[in-house]
Amino acid sequence: MHIGVEKTGTTTIQEFLHLNRRLLSEQGIHFPRFMNLRNHWKLAVYCGNNRRSNQFTDLLDIDEPEKRNNWNATFSDTFNREIKNIVHQYQHVIFSSEHFTSLLKDQEEIETLRAFLAQHFSTFSIIIYIRRQDLLASSMIGTKAKSGIGNGIATGNNINRRHYYNFHKTLKNWSLVFGKENICLRVFEASKLLHGDLLLDFMHAAGIKNNPDFLMPARLNTSPSAMAIEAAWQFIKIFPEQNNPVQWKLMRDFRVELMRQVSSRFPGPPKRLHKADAVNFYNRYHKSNLLVAQEWLGREDLFTDDFSMYPETGNELLIDQKLVGEIVDDFIARNPILKQLQNRRKI
Repeated sequence: MHIGVEKTGTTTIQEFLHLNRRLLSEQGIHFPRFMNLRNHWKLAVYCGNNRRSNQFTDLLDIDEPEKRNNWNATFSDTFNREIKNIVHQYQHVIFSSEHFTSLLKDQEEIETLRAFLAQHFSTFSIIIYIRRQDLLASSMIGTKAKSGIGNGIATGNNINRRHYYNFHKTLKNWSLVFGKENICLRVFEASKLLHGDLLLDFMHAAGIKNNPDFLMPARLNTSPSAMAIEAAWQFIKIFPEQNNPVQWKLMRDFRVELMRQVSSRFPGPPKRLHKADAVNFYNRYHKSNLLVAQEWLGREDLFTDDFSMYPETGNELLIDQKLVGEIVDDFIARNPILKQLQNRRKI
């Protein structure tokens, strides 16, 4: 099981597994496609707290208890039927989703996952990549803009409580359920990856033999430019978050396309934290990081303490807000659906 965390090259790893299904099957490895071609987030949703709503329950339209129960029953039946069809054909099955760590927040939910999988599997290996917290928070800015969540940099108290920034707690929860000996911890830094390469590192961790015929995807899900993120936030002000799952997906697709177009026209670095904010945010997790380094890696340092990539004052002052507004207005004007929705809002 490859469980993330978010913003550690998970999309690239999943694309590699998707592109090389046939060659992996020759090694006795199966990468399921029935939950999603690349990302098995539905398995995380199934094992999550039924009383907790999130963007995926909104997308699936299963926030109501009856809808959730019906969806769970259908998913369980489909999963069990599909796995029964392949367990005797393969020695190993790989599940991959960064949302195993972002959605399964407590030990009880992880135990639900293990019990569900134990119906078919006898041994487990958990691969988790972790990334320095300030870099993770900075990278999440673009993700939040794509998803239509919030309109600012994620360094406040709300984000500080997000469980996945505390890697010691995350590792403790997963090790209590699956056993520490079955957890493979990797640090998402080029200097700490095998030969500085994420896919080679993942193959080594997952026991995949390298094959010269493997298709190697280019780096995917790269961070949008600061200009693109600002455009997305202005778009969100015009078209706020949608509760209807169909409308939510439609608006997300429009935001992603807007950000793609703006990043292409105005390339550049993503929106950065101020250097002081980045250092302060990272230092909040000094104690938990030290425990991870000592208990899991037998050393004193977990990450490289280099903050030279951050500007002293951030890069938001370099953005021409008027130009961004004109770009968003032009994007809306060229999309009949958006123009119609905007006119309805004005009435």
